[in-house]
Amino acid sequence: MWGGVVPPRETSFTRQLKSSGTHIWYLAEGRSKDSIVDDIYVLHSGKMTQYQIFHDNITLGQLSKLNDNDIIQLAKNQDKQYFEDAPEEIKNCFSQKTYNGLMVDIAGTDNKEFRSVIKGGPAIKTNNGFSNETDIISVIASDLQEKYQGEETNHFRDYRTDDSRKEPLNFAIYSYAYNITRKRREETMLENAKQAKYLSPKAQSVEVTTQTDDSGNKAVSQTIEYQGIDMFDESLYKKNANNARKAHPEIIKAANYVTEKEKDGGDTSKGIYNKLTPDQAADKILTIFSNNYYKQATKGLVHPNYVDSSIDIADPMSQQIYDTRYIGYQADDDMYFLTKAQTKQQKVSLQNVNGKQ
Repeated sequence: MWGGVVPPRETSFTRQLKSSGTHIWYLAEGRSKDSIVDDIYVLHSGKMTQYQIFHDNITLGQLSKLNDNDIIQLAKNQDKQYFEDAPEEIKNCFSQKTYNGLMVDIAGTDNKEFRSVIKGGPAIKTNNGFSNETDIISVIASDLQEKYQGEETNHFRDYRTDDSRKEPLNFAIYSYAYNITRKRREETMLENAKQAKYLSPKAQSVEVTTQTDDSGNKAVSQTIEYQGIDMFDESLYKKNANNARKAHPEIIKAANYVTEKEKDGGDTSKGIYNKLTPDQAADKILTIFSNNYYKQATKGLVHPNYVDSSIDIADPMSQQIYDTRYIGYQADDDMYFLTKAQTKQQKVSLQNVNGKQ
């Protein structure tokens, strides 16, 4: 008996989704006792709640020894920490340190959108294409008065080269200004991130689509679609960044100059920055990319929001871990979608069910 009900000899994700009681599923990075669990899904009364796991030491072996109540409480605590540690993970991302946990929204190596924030944000549309903050800093640092062209140095203000070796003056100006603007970007991001509000996972209806073999009679895979929570709101960030640039027209002016210069093959004879001294060039960069600009541009960057999410499952399987049998499916990206078997003999299958569950 299982909670007063005799468990079926064969079950499936869709069957458990529709059944009474509470069922827990795990998205894991493997099928062994040491496999890390990335997400925990709780099924109840026809709905599913996703909890994101922050720590990278929550394993199938550890969860095999916990009861359902303890696992659900752990899932809730981990999801809350996933949100609360966002500022710390931003700091780690800027400093290129090892991340504390599994926050792929910010720390994931595949998150090119967030990494573009670290490097200067989304592209800036100009009359001749696109530019970016890094290009603007580089061009202003290079378009100096003619007498400074080709000059070398081993320092500029508080920027010093390694071993006092000399390098082009424009690169020293660029390095000095870039380091400051990068720090401003980080500090305003952290300040704005701390204003974000936690978004509790919701129990929601999900849609399961079944793919069959050529006969149409046998299910070979299924796609589970739901609304997940992402910490990084790319669309809101781009909107705020573009609005901030419109409020600081000198940025648009500089971006247009960069692309115009590229169009003219690097000709600076008509330049708007080639009358500057090194100090004036550095000050110009820091004036354009001010703290106020970054405060506006990074507003809402860390903003829990619902996004379309899915899990593809196929190939039913089982795995014994300590005294627990896990049953479930091979998932996409070499992951496994698993639940604890309710009996020693229970198996899992793909059920031919389409539409909303």
